[in-house]
Parts: sequence; structure tokens; C-alpha cells
Amino acid sequence: MTVLKEAEFSFQLAHLQALIRAGEMLPLLVKRNDNLQVAVAKEEWQVGDEIHYLFHDPRPKLLKRLSGGNQSSRLLLEKLPEVEEIPLAAPVKESSSEIVEETI
Repeated sequence: MTVLKEAEFSFQLAHLQALIRAGEMLPLLVKRNDNLQVAVAKEEWQVGDEIHYLFHDPRPKLLKRLSGGNQSSRLLLEKLPEVEEIPLAAPVKESSSEIVEETI
């Protein structure tokens, strides 16, 4: 589950859309104004939306738990770093030796 925050909304939205396009995340439900709705393909998310989703996790331990092979504990809703932490590109530093000027 993740909640869309006003301060980082545009970054969160772009990050979530990238995860969805990559097939890593599948939104299932959206909680908005205390109403729970099924997420639709072209959902227009808003600040404050609480999104419940499935996330592809290739770890064999999790796959065993989901398939019933391991009855250790209940599965719980959790916030995943892969979804919560928005990757930001580091600024590219240009040095004067790397810049090539072309003269005519």
C-alpha cells in the first residue's frame, strides 16, 4: 500500500506509472475519501489516494509462502521500498575538458 503525498505527487505518479509499465506493479484498489474502489487501467490518481497493489517479487521465499509451501505466518500489508523510494537521477557534472565546441 502507498499513499500519494502532495509534496512529491508528480514524482510518485511518474514512478508508479513506470513500475506499472514495466509489469512490476498492479494496482488493485484505491481508497479515496473513505471509499474503496477497484482500480481501473486509466485511473486518474489524486493527492491523498491510498493505493493497494500487487508487486512482483522474484524471491523464491516469498513465492513459497504465496503458494502455501510454507505456513510460517500471515501475509500483511506493507510499504515496500521499491515503491516508496522514488529514484532520482544524480545531476550530471560537466567538466570543461568534456565539452567540445565546434567552430565553422
